[in-house]
Amino acid sequence: MTTLDRFQLEALVAVLRNASFERAAKILRITPSAVPQQIRAPEEKAGGLDRPRSSVPAYPNWREDIPSRRTTLARQR
Repeated sequence: MTTLDRFQLEALVAVLRNASFERAAKILRITPSAVPQQIRAPEEKAGGLDRPRSSVPAYPNWREDIPSRRTTLARQR
């Protein structure tokens, strides 16, 4: 089993929360090109992905869903 170090986990969470390598890089204070490298490292240790990254989006409607989630979060505050 491949494990993530703390920084790799933080990079993954930052990308998921912000839906952007560039925004994640600003939060992590690294260059945007370093973010995917942090995420890719554990994948390569594990022998790669089961399928090509571009074949099927993990969350195909994320762009449409973000505004509605932001509205919901703003109402809860």
